Amino acid sequence: MAQIISIILLLLTLVIFSREYYFFIRKNTKKKRTVLHLVVGYTAFFLLPVFLPPIANFAPTSLFRMLAVGLLDIHVFIYFPTLTTILWFLRVKPQYWPLPKRNDQRRTMRWYLILLSLYMASSGLSPQYVDLTHEQVHSVRPYTKKILNHLDSECLITWYRSAHLSETPQFRTISHLLSSYERENPKWCTLIVRDPNTQKSPEFPEQIGLLPLNSDSYSGILIEYRGKYHLLPSTIDYFLLEYELTKALESLILYQGNRTNPVQMLVLGNPNGYEYLQIVLEHAGFSLIPPINPEIALDPKIPLILVGSEYCSEGTLAAIKTFILQGGAAVFFVSGISIDTMETWSALPKTDDPILTLLESRGIGISPQLLLDEQNYRIDMPAVEGDAVQSVSYPYWIRVTNSGFLSKHVVFSGVSSLQFYWPSPIFHDVSKTIMPLIQTTNCTELANPPFFTHPLRDKAKFLISTKGRYPLSVFLEKPSRILVIADEYCVSNLIDLSASYDNLLFFINCVEWISGNEALTSIKRTPQRVLPFLHDYHSSR
Repeated sequence: MAQIISIILLLLTLVIFSREYYFFIRKNTKKKRTVLHLVVGYTAFFLLPVFLPPIANFAPTSLFRMLAVGLLDIHVFIYFPTLTTILWFLRVKPQYWPLPKRNDQRRTMRWYLILLSLYMASSGLSPQYVDLTHEQVHSVRPYTKKILNHLDSECLITWYRSAHLSETPQFRTISHLLSSYERENPKWCTLIVRDPNTQKSPEFPEQIGLLPLNSDSYSGILIEYRGKYHLLPSTIDYFLLEYELTKALESLILYQGNRTNPVQMLVLGNPNGYEYLQIVLEHAGFSLIPPINPEIALDPKIPLILVGSEYCSEGTLAAIKTFILQGGAAVFFVSGISIDTMETWSALPKTDDPILTLLESRGIGISPQLLLDEQNYRIDMPAVEGDAVQSVSYPYWIRVTNSGFLSKHVVFSGVSSLQFYWPSPIFHDVSKTIMPLIQTTNCTELANPPFFTHPLRDKAKFLISTKGRYPLSVFLEKPSRILVIADEYCVSNLIDLSASYDNLLFFINCVEWISGNEALTSIKRTPQRVLPFLHDYHSSR
């Protein structure tokens, strides 16, 4: 709403300015020169700034583009209202104009010089941006400000960016964010922008570790503080940039670059298909500590990630029980159904499953049923006849958007939607402090065994007719943080089939939450919709 109001005000200002300029020229120039001055003046005000980098932001097109993404530079925005006021004053109060009325040429020349001076003076001012977006997506978050306030020595942020990227909307937004770091602590934080393509050695970008965006384009950030450094080799994702920067600064400032976030992980289902988890954990700054002997004990001081349940021995089950009783924090990715993901996609209900029994004793039951939802993924596969490819709606793969996120919980930071694969419904004890976290739409149905999960099979006759919403995840915070997601396949390599990489972001958010790092997690930004009639600067994401 603030963006729309600002654009309307800008349009009105430009119209009023054009009117005042027209009447000013008519009054203060000879008739035969009026058209010439109007053409020159409108060109100078509306078109010339586009071709002059020092004042490019004064062009109306730049103003509209900034407002479209929710940014407003106060100095630039008040420029045209200021000119309008001056024109009105000179038109209504001509006695204050220092030159005689007949001296038309000198009068107009001095007017243009005044405008040029205003241009130059305004362009020399530091930008003062106002964030117009509802969730303040262009402003650094409070936790970032807190980290920057801990600086007690010079922190140098060097952005190695190819020059031809500087005027693209996406990289302008990154520039605004990086500048806000410097503005928050100008005493100790310094931002430098360098073009790696202009260095003497053509191998320079690779020597410092930058990764090319394409053959000759680079965008990477080097942070230096007290003899330590951290490199972000490739920076194109604005939505996670503040998270990555603040995480690096937190490590350098508070932990001298030696921070370790230990976590334990047990994969008790099919061990194949979870190769991504270790990679994303290490990228997020976690140290994966393999349990010395999970059949004997798990360290309750180290958060636990548990994926699957089929291959849980009695000793491991006892260790998990003790871990929870001792106040250990854990996240469970466990299904009520076993799926043959490698070949036939056949599904069987789990029976006498030790992990499911353990969760049920804690008031969290995962039903051995399957959910089907109209909001699902469509699979491209060969048609029954011929060589054509058909798109098949597969209701067992349920997609949950933010309407299914039941609270503004920190685990949803930066997450637009989640893709679930053969999830089961969760039933929890409402008398306990267990809260639902994710639920399906109200068009969800339950399927009982036997399950027919082939994409081309008719599933209707195996459904329970009643439609409704079903929880897919629950959590509790006391006596320890426990989070349960009723789908062990949503963090597997199946995400490649549906390009659902937000699932991995959600996975890291869950681990950060049980580790007590939710302040850092909250910095992640969810992509925002900009005004549809202007350039969508998210399109290159």
